Amino acid sequence: MSDRTYGNWRKPRTVGMGGFSGFATAVTFGGLIVAVIAQLIGGWLAGLVVLILVGITLALIVVKDRHGLTVAARVGERVMWWSRKARGGHVYRAGGSGVVPWGTHQLPGILAKSKLSEFEDSYGRPFAMVELPGAYYSLVFRGEPDGQSLVDQSDVDRWVALWGSWLSGLGQEQGVVGAAVTIETAPDTGTRLRREVEANVVSNSPAIAQQMLRETIVELPAGSAVVRAYVTVSFSATPRAGMKRRSTEEMAKDLATRIPAMIGELSQTGAGMVRPMTALELSRVVRTAYDPAADALFDEASMTGQEVDVSWAEAGPAATEATWDTYRHDSGVSMTWSMTDAPRGLVHSGILARLLGPHHAIARKRVTILYRPIEAGRASQIVEADVRAARVRATSSQNAAARVGMDLAYAEATAKEEARGAGLENFAMLVTATGTGETELANIAATVDSLAAQARITLRRCYGAQDSAFACCLPVGLVPMRHSAVPEMVREAL
Repeated sequence: MSDRTYGNWRKPRTVGMGGFSGFATAVTFGGLIVAVIAQLIGGWLAGLVVLILVGITLALIVVKDRHGLTVAARVGERVMWWSRKARGGHVYRAGGSGVVPWGTHQLPGILAKSKLSEFEDSYGRPFAMVELPGAYYSLVFRGEPDGQSLVDQSDVDRWVALWGSWLSGLGQEQGVVGAAVTIETAPDTGTRLRREVEANVVSNSPAIAQQMLRETIVELPAGSAVVRAYVTVSFSATPRAGMKRRSTEEMAKDLATRIPAMIGELSQTGAGMVRPMTALELSRVVRTAYDPAADALFDEASMTGQEVDVSWAEAGPAATEATWDTYRHDSGVSMTWSMTDAPRGLVHSGILARLLGPHHAIARKRVTILYRPIEAGRASQIVEADVRAARVRATSSQNAAARVGMDLAYAEATAKEEARGAGLENFAMLVTATGTGETELANIAATVDSLAAQARITLRRCYGAQDSAFACCLPVGLVPMRHSAVPEMVREAL
């Protein structure tokens, strides 16, 4: 029996002339019409000028790099960065001296207006709920994944199937606007090991045994890492068009009844023991992300029995500064990449193992996979439109390339799977790597590129938006599309 493989990830495309997008095709025909009119009115020279302008416009929106970005997109990216830098929006100083005038360590950027509340679910367990700009709320769950060590492949296949079923169910869940999985690797401070050993050492035990344990406490944590997993699900406060926006209390009552079922389903996907995170735990996670040095302080305080109360208003950094390709925040310097191309062809279930796992060259790393479920009714329309577009591309040329034929086959396979009840998701991936100084960044960048190549994905640095990408990679439930200045329909047309 051969191992199971996975694949058939597809980017939405519109039907256009040749290899053009729908927008580029409209520009082409519109430009030709304007050129003809200009020639009739002003002569052949006026028509030639219009044709040249149309050609330049087409070059800006048609010519793409290896990441699928057009020349216009890259120019716009740079212009927006220059504009933001001129306004001083790339610098944040806490305590009223920076962009945000309130709070002592308020979160910067798109998280500045977020709020954190804590409620109890139907089982009496406390859970944190993050209110985000754009009228949506997020729940954060902490998991303890079992990993693949000493696990039968049949169990792994079952986990993958159940995870796919859980994602498919999000399209049926009322009000869900996004979900995310965050895998974080960080250095082990050794505090938990020391606490466990000291709590179990017997005073009259042999001296050599005590000496061995003391050496273990010192040497074992060196080079070891901690792996943490988080799952976030985001819900709109207005799940249906025309519906009145629900308050925070109303959202909490609704979500409190859903949490037990969501935890039960997640526990079957290989996530291990899943539980909702409390407000204090989530505040500490965010605080540690912005200030990695605080991780050891939190562990030391926990070992001595002290309770460090970190509120949401204190979870942010003291100072940050974003550059074109890096992000400095308190005791760390980070770089964030976004995925521009998923693995082509078929892959096995462990394709992302090395990218998700710890690496000695990267002190802290977060990999976040973002999902936007598509409603079942709209999913059928999308796959059928995708099949029609693929057929047009396949029949528009007598010598269609092999990739065009495979594209049609994959589009038809997706339509068949959707007709059988499979869900449709938009997904993306962000990778954030954090070091302690500028000297590490070159080595970190080379390591991330190598890990991405092993995972057969294409990553691109989030140029000009490092601070926003860093926030989207945190386990707080941000849905990037809801904060984009360019509507989704316009992006797809381009």
